[in-house]
Amino acid sequence: MKKNITDKNMEKVRDINRISAPGNIISSKRTTEKSNDVSCIYNGQNHGVGSTILNENGREYECSSDGTWQIKKK
Repeated sequence: MKKNITDKNMEKVRDINRISAPGNIISSKRTTEKSNDVSCIYNGQNHGVGSTILNENGREYECSSDGTWQIKKK
């Protein structure tokens, strides 16, 4: 039996997560864009663009389209 080989250009689906520091996921939803292959790393996991971290001091960070966490503007 031959195994299926995954195409390297296959579109990825990422989750958009709302995270409470130090890493508890409060909510999660699938992105509607399958071409969203950018993600931010937090607590050893990939989180899709638009994911947010609510820090213990009340500051929020958002995963941006360049793969970095930025302070979320209110």
